[in-house]
Amino acid sequence: MRLPFGLHRTIDVVASPLIAIVVALSAASMTGASQSPATNQDPVIGQWRLDVSKSKYTPGPGPKSETRTYQLTGEGIKAVIVRTDQNGRVETIEYGADYDSVNHVIGTPDYDAVQLTRISAYVSEASLSHAGKQFGTARREIAKDGMTMVITFQQDSQTRIHNVAHYVKVAP
Repeated sequence: MRLPFGLHRTIDVVASPLIAIVVALSAASMTGASQSPATNQDPVIGQWRLDVSKSKYTPGPGPKSETRTYQLTGEGIKAVIVRTDQNGRVETIEYGADYDSVNHVIGTPDYDAVQLTRISAYVSEASLSHAGKQFGTARREIAKDGMTMVITFQQDSQTRIHNVAHYVKVAP
């Protein structure tokens, strides 16, 4: 999958069904960062580790581990997600977006666009679609103390997917 990063650059991303969560909510955290509680600091900035014991993936299985790192750049936010599946396969996803861009998804047959809505500094929602038809929805909520994050992804077509992933901030 190739995603836009800045005006004329793209970054290759490994495509998988779980990317929907990554793309939608990571990019959602990029929009409207100026609304964040700290000056020039979006609460998603930092490193987050998946709390597997609190997370639930339906139908599953979920990842064995996952670490997300979000960095503020001159062009927006850069996200790096390193995920290990239950078979030990490591998947690294990297992308970036600026605050004013439309986030198009390229390279996966499942979805080709993400429409983002910044609800508040701590909550973002995303609608993923393909050819104008909704693929799934995602919601990211960061606790007011900025130390925990929950990403919920739902898809109601074919096999119903309902994933609730809990993360703990491990580094600012």
